[in-house]
Amino acid sequence: MEFSKYQLGVDSRVIQLQSWSENRDAAAIMADQCQREIDIISRLLDPFIFNSSDFIEAIKKLITSGKRASIRIIVFDPETIVRNGHQIVRLAGDFSSFFEIRKASNEFKYYNQSLLMVDKTGYLHRLNSSRYEATLNFYDRKKCKALDEEFTEMWESGLADPNLRRMRL
Repeated sequence: MEFSKYQLGVDSRVIQLQSWSENRDAAAIMADQCQREIDIISRLLDPFIFNSSDFIEAIKKLITSGKRASIRIIVFDPETIVRNGHQIVRLAGDFSSFFEIRKASNEFKYYNQSLLMVDKTGYLHRLNSSRYEATLNFYDRKKCKALDEEFTEMWESGLADPNLRRMRL
């Protein structure tokens, strides 16, 4: 599917995704169109989606654009993410004023969804993070408001994890 024809904040069509490659491409396009905020919930910061070169380049573009970007990420297993050498962890270390990564509190240990929300306008949402069936929408403020409330609840109870702080020598 060609996602580049959709515009964040304009196209309100609900799109159903079925594969990791569709999720990867959609996430990269949304991040590339981001003006200010990216919020992510992902158990292991899904490397097929969030460690792709296109997604990482879009994040770099956002944080070097001169705008006051904010990237907030909630994960569940920071040790594994760090051990696997995720590029976002390195990027967060290099650009720490733009990133904050928290470990989900125990209260949410059974939460198994995955979410990418961009500018509180568009979202990529998987109800089961183990599968790649997802809902994508480039413009649905009402749904994003509900997703943001869920994100905020998790965020406020989340904890900074020492594994996610980059050590400088």
